[in-house]
Amino acid sequence: MTADLSAARPYLKGLEFPASRQEMIRYAQRNGADHPVLDLLRTLPDTDYKTSSEFTDLPDHP
Repeated sequence: MTADLSAARPYLKGLEFPASRQEMIRYAQRNGADHPVLDLLRTLPDTDYKTSSEFTDLPDHP
């Protein structure tokens, strides 16, 4: 199963932005994200994201 970035959004609901990639991964883990979603979050550029749309608008990652 392959996840797309929009699949991560429910697991990040309530996360305060700006947030780093690592903060998003930890938050998604605590909210029960499955491995495909966590793996996809790990492929994001290592930066601080000001809003959730900053990462969901990125092109899909392999």
